Amino acid sequence: MGIFSRKSKYDITPDTKKIKSVVTKLDENLIKINAKVSVPEGYSFIIGKNGKVLDGFNSGENFFTYATLPYICRRYQIDRIVDGHQLDSISANMYLVDLGLRAAEFKTYRKVEMGTKAYGIFKAHVFGVYSYRVVNVREFLQSLLNQYDYIKTGEAEDILASWVEDAVVEELEKQNFIISDVIANNPKIAEAIKEKLKKLFKVIGLEIEELKITKYKLPKKYQSSSDKVMNRQTGDTESIDKENLIETVENDVQQPNMAEDLSSKNEEAKNETKAEQEYVPFGNIEFKDYDKNLDSSDLKPKNTFVDLNVDMVYDNQSQKTKRCLNCGTENILSADHCVICGEKFNSDEQL
Repeated sequence: MGIFSRKSKYDITPDTKKIKSVVTKLDENLIKINAKVSVPEGYSFIIGKNGKVLDGFNSGENFFTYATLPYICRRYQIDRIVDGHQLDSISANMYLVDLGLRAAEFKTYRKVEMGTKAYGIFKAHVFGVYSYRVVNVREFLQSLLNQYDYIKTGEAEDILASWVEDAVVEELEKQNFIISDVIANNPKIAEAIKEKLKKLFKVIGLEIEELKITKYKLPKKYQSSSDKVMNRQTGDTESIDKENLIETVENDVQQPNMAEDLSSKNEEAKNETKAEQEYVPFGNIEFKDYDKNLDSSDLKPKNTFVDLNVDMVYDNQSQKTKRCLNCGTENILSADHCVICGEKFNSDEQL
């Protein structure tokens, strides 16, 4: 009898304490007219056969009759009287679908290439969790049965995971987020993924509640910074407790992202009269105290250019430069390409 027990030979009463999957396939495969099926609160009972969803019952005590099995009668005509007799049973697959809020993990099934030439191209794996519920039982089970003639217990999660992973990879490559957003775990990344899954779930009869990213697997030079941000926002993400996924997703309070935090600190530093704080976004820039004895000509601003690819700062007043015809940026005389837009210089490029 497996996880199901029954008082009479053909009655079905599931034991929900032993049910773990969103879709559980019953051990029984015979529908007997006038037999009773007791559907627990928070579940839906669905009958399927040959890859098609047929009849179903909501929670409560229900009986198999010709009137309560309209799809089976229409498709297999078990209610027809032939030679004075009617069929009183039919073999089929029976499923119990959990309607409650459930949680699942997601990850990219391959490295996703993101970034731009200006900010750098990189590859990354993305890991996260989300919560969802079944809102249209027939649509959800039919979506699963479109893959197979019948669904084994626990197989629904595997199929759903493959759909979600495909959608996540597609959305990340479409949005093409830059490395600074990824390191800072910018909330717009999770929001973009959530919106993508919301559209997918609407088609297959599901509804997504919450979603969050728990880890990025990045190139070594970025990994440490990313891990620090993730640990600060969500705590230790090395291990994920599946039993607490729903609580974690629902109760998580998004902390300010790193980019906003650094921007705020930079603004405060500018406003402080003593100029004791420094904010150095790139390279090594030295801030000096104001000297009242300086000549006014020394206070004129200098144009400073930063190469994002190397830790060097170039001063256009201290050496000869050549201007990029594409974006107008001044580059060092020996440069063979523009440090900002990547435009390659011709050998006869004007100074």
